[in-house]
Amino acid sequence: MNQRLVVGLLIAGGLGIGLFAAVERVMRSAGRQVTHMEEPVREAESPLELVSAPAKKPEGPGMKPIPVPPVNPPPAVIPSGALPSAPKVPTLPLIKGAPVVEKLTVCLGVKDRNPIGETASVPANANRVYCWLRVSGGTGKKVRPVWTLNGKSYPGSWMSIGTNSFRSWTTKHIDASNVGAAKLEIQDDKGRVLAQQDFAVTAK
Repeated sequence: MNQRLVVGLLIAGGLGIGLFAAVERVMRSAGRQVTHMEEPVREAESPLELVSAPAKKPEGPGMKPIPVPPVNPPPAVIPSGALPSAPKVPTLPLIKGAPVVEKLTVCLGVKDRNPIGETASVPANANRVYCWLRVSGGTGKKVRPVWTLNGKSYPGSWMSIGTNSFRSWTTKHIDASNVGAAKLEIQDDKGRVLAQQDFAVTAK
């Protein structure tokens, strides 16, 4: 019995020593892992930013730098004198079968059946303005002036065309209430505008 006890103790002691050695190895291994995990973690480096450097001027005799055009060139500046002129306002087209107004003018008087003081600006203190016209090809037909003064229309009296070459004139009273843009039209008996003339009534 004593021998069996001694053998058992020896076996138990050997197992204990082996178990202790195994535990020690595990602890040492665990210690190394902890130490490794405690090392500072190195952050990933940010990528390099590519920067385009300006091209160097070529060096050496006879070498000229190559011009580089800008990305967004400024708009070209046109001199004021080079601007295209505004198109001219076309005259009224002829109306088939209607009288032809060869000349229409706004004037300040009539002498020897001809207009005098033709103008595009009539002073209000002139008290009246003249409409002078020459018409052809309208024998037996009628025309009339229509005045537009400061936005208000004033139809004039009808004129009966008695000859193939007809001239006539009429007047319109004006005063300070008519100051502003004005227009004179010649209309036929169908209300068609045969000719027109723009002018202005001024305060002085």
